[in-house]
Order: sequence, then C-alpha cells, then structure tokens
Amino acid sequence: MLTINNIINIVEKYSRPKQLKKIRENGVYDFYALNGIMVQLNRVKTLSPFFKMTEKAFNPENITLPQFKKFIKGLSKMLHETNYKLDSLLKIKGQIKKYLLQYNKENSQFYKEWLRAGLNISDIEFKEKKEKANNAVELKNKQVFRIPINVAIKFYKSIFDTKNKDLTDYIIASQASLGCRLIEILNSNVSKFEIYEDNKIKQIGTAKESNKDKIIIKEPINLTTAENVIEWIRQVRLITDTQNNVGNIKLSEIYTNNVNKRIVFYLGRAGMYNPELKSSHGLRRLYVSYSYYTKKEPEETFCFFIKRNLGHETCGSVMNYNSIQITEEKKEPEENKEPEENKESGKSKTLTELKFDKIEKLIEKGITSYDDMQKHQISRYMYAKYRKKKALFGKIHGGGYCNIDIEIIDEIPKEKEYIKPQKDKTLTELKFDKIEKLMEQGNLTYKQIQKHGITTNLFSQYKKMKGLPSYLE
Repeated sequence: MLTINNIINIVEKYSRPKQLKKIRENGVYDFYALNGIMVQLNRVKTLSPFFKMTEKAFNPENITLPQFKKFIKGLSKMLHETNYKLDSLLKIKGQIKKYLLQYNKENSQFYKEWLRAGLNISDIEFKEKKEKANNAVELKNKQVFRIPINVAIKFYKSIFDTKNKDLTDYIIASQASLGCRLIEILNSNVSKFEIYEDNKIKQIGTAKESNKDKIIIKEPINLTTAENVIEWIRQVRLITDTQNNVGNIKLSEIYTNNVNKRIVFYLGRAGMYNPELKSSHGLRRLYVSYSYYTKKEPEETFCFFIKRNLGHETCGSVMNYNSIQITEEKKEPEENKEPEENKESGKSKTLTELKFDKIEKLIEKGITSYDDMQKHQISRYMYAKYRKKKALFGKIHGGGYCNIDIEIIDEIPKEKEYIKPQKDKTLTELKFDKIEKLMEQGNLTYKQIQKHGITTNLFSQYKKMKGLPSYLE
C-alpha cells in the first residue's frame, strides 16, 4: 500500500521528460517493478492502476497546497504524455475528478489547481467521445439481433427457476426482472423498491445524479411476480448493505465479473448468446424489448416505452436499446418432428435417430454431399457419424472426408455385405497389422514409417517382436 509520501515522490520523479520518454518507449513494466507496486504485469499496459492508488493525495488533511500544486501538475504530465487511448484517458480523468470532489468543494483552491493542470475533460475530448459513441450506436443498430419469444422465455425461466440460488443468481434474477442497473440492485442508498398496485414495483431513485430522486413504476417480467422480485432484492442486500461504505464504483467492481460470467452461462443454456447481452447492462436491453413485445400499450412507441420504464429523459439515450428485438416463436420444422406412429407405439426416438431418418430420406432424393446436407440442417459431424454407422467411408462428391482411413467405394454397400472389424484386437495389434501390410510392399525406414502414422517406438516394438534387425537396409 503506497503512503502519501510514496505517491508524491513517484509523481515528482516520473513526470520528468526523461522518465516519460522511457515509459513511452519501453512500457510500464519497469515503473511498477522498480516502485514495488503489486499489479499483474502481464495484463497492465498503462499507468491506470497507479492513478487509482492516488486517492490520498486529494485529501487536504494529507497534503499541503504547495505539495498539491506540484503533484497535480506532475500527474497531468504522466497522464497526457504517455500512451493513452481516448476511452482510457477519459475514464481516468473521471476517476481523478471523483477523488477530488470527495474531499474538496468546487470553489476550493485544490479544485482550481486541478482545473489549471488540465485534468478536466476538454471540449475537444468530449466532442470526440460523443462522435465515437454515436458511430458505435449507429453500427450497432445496423446489426439487429432478433430473439424468438420462446427462446427469450427459456432464458428467463433458466434464471428464475434455478434452485438453491446463490448471491450472483439473486442479483441476476433481480436485474432481469426489472431491467435495473447493477448498482441500483446492490445499493439501497441508490434505489429503494416497494410493491405497488397490480403486480407492479415502485423504484425510488436511480444511479444517475440528474435522476437520483426519480420515481419509476415498473412491471416485472411476466414470468415472475412482484413479491418474488422484492424477496430476491432483499436477499442481495442482506450482504451488499454491509459493503456500502466502499462507494458505488468499488461495490459494482466486486460483483461485475461474477455476474457477467453467470449471464454468459445462462445465455449459453438458452442458445441466445450475443455480445449485446453478455453483461449486466445487456439485461436492460433484453428487459425493455421483451416487455414491449408482451406488455406494450396500444399505439405506444418503443422510444416512449423505454423512457417510461428505464427512466431516460431523452430519445438520444434510447438508441442504445434498439439493437435487440423479440420476434414470433420459432417453430420446429415439420421434418424434425417425431412421427405420430412412434408416439402411438410408445417408442420415443432419440434426436440422433431422428437425424439419421432425415439423412436417409435425403439420400433417397439423391442428396449425398456434405455441403447439400448442411443446407438441410444436417451438420458435417452428424453426416459423418451416419456414414460411419452405415460404412459409407471415403470422400463424397461435393466436398469433405469422413475421418476414417479406408478405400473409396462408389456404391452404398448393403448391410449384409458389410463385415464389421474385429473388436477383440487392441490398438497396438491393429497398428502391428498395418505395419505388416506396409512391410509386404517393401522394406521401410523409420522416416518412411512415420508418414503412415506409425511412431518409431511402435515400429521398434514390432521389429523386436518379429526378431528383425534394429535397422532395415
């Protein structure tokens, strides 16, 4: 842990032109190693971890004004004269400002020195950030991810119906039900929730400073109840309310990683993975899209619906939620359904057996290539598995090999003509048989035998067993 003197000395030393040049040219490895700062050096490429350790230096009780003047100027040089991308630069500037305002008012001398050092976000930086964000939103809205309603239901049910929920499950269930921000679920000082009328929930307060006292009336996802959601939030806050003193940013950081990993797990189970949904904020996008599809008022636009349910003031923010759409239920193709006679007889075919039946029908129609099979939702793996079972080895016209080393045949052999290989032989014995066949074609060297998938060790064992010399002329 760095002391206030450590922080001041490091900033004074590494804000000099010679040291800044070293950081730009050689990276930050030496900076952290020489100053004994414990970070994961294989992942760190910037000075950001150090900047996050400088909070003490913004408290007037720990530092004098003359010291702060030198410190803040040096910090500005370290930030602006090393390799920082715009997003990272603005993120660190925001972090520094939070440290400053935590201990100082806007009319204080410390605040004025911070402004003079140029650590506030400039108009040019803000404009560049806004343009970049607008371009990202525009690109996102050109690639709409459509989710069938039955797939979305499967996703929600896998979350809500999980037995023996842990803290992460309770957090995700709460967020998924109401489309709230993560910190709004974690921190009771940010948002309070209470049951309203007609299975609705009143949210008092949001994470946005401009809307911190805003009241939003929300209706949970139609697959759960308001009582369940309130109980899930209560379970979360039994633990997180004891951690509120660390601040909103650190409190979110404690849980973000585990929550995001668990969300990806649930998305995988439902078969609806998409980058737009892989984080806790993605649950907000899915919430409004699903709720609009199932609960929208007559003639209400999606823009107005999002503003009403998420608490946004302008339609500009709403553009972030247009990339997810809920669509009609995706029905299973008739050809994949189990025949009625199987149901009546009480025999239920496995999915593989149904796929094999489908393959046989396609072969009867003259469809035999891997590429054509894929057009009928038969994977290359499934077709290769079928061909192996039916002994259709070798290359088929149209592309692809069945991964078995057997001679090519032109016709589909009849079942009675197919001679099954002996099952009592070990892998080594089968390899020895292969070596014998190769030996019949002429003497082989170690180098030649390796081209046929036989290791030199196995070849030596074979020769020793047969009493052959260790080297073949």
